[in-house]
Amino acid sequence: MNFSGPLIIQYDQHASQVLQDDYWRVMRSFRYYLPTSLLVPGWTVNNRKRWGFVPAGMLTNLGNIPKIFRGIISNGGAASQAYALHDQLCEYLSVTNDGRPERITREECDLILKAALLDLEIDATTAHLIYNAVAAYQLAMQTREPSTTRIKRELEASFNFEELQ
Repeated sequence: MNFSGPLIIQYDQHASQVLQDDYWRVMRSFRYYLPTSLLVPGWTVNNRKRWGFVPAGMLTNLGNIPKIFRGIISNGGAASQAYALHDQLCEYLSVTNDGRPERITREECDLILKAALLDLEIDATTAHLIYNAVAAYQLAMQTREPSTTRIKRELEASFNFEELQ
């Protein structure tokens, strides 16, 4: 598996109230090493030098799955780690390449999501359905810029992990 560790999250009631959606806080950082099967022009074979990073403290709403479709596609469960990774990638449009930040496109974020879903052993039909849905959303909304917001960044920065111990 290309994940450096498991997803550990905790529901954040305050952030959920402020951001007006259900949000979970990532409690332990993890990396997702980009797989060799990810065919993106210009990307090289995975030698553990390219990864997406999800920091502890990051807030994720997991999958933005409309309630009407949640009987078909879960907005949590086994796919949660891929959803958290996708949220982080879309918010900053960046991966690490040999220790340096590298800008990626929204299309690449969506391809990484699909690869991560398959890595988590989500069945191929569901992974492709999720990928096609996020790709269609990206195309319809013409999302090209990072999606992070000031208030969300402030909530992430203000979290005190020491209070948990």
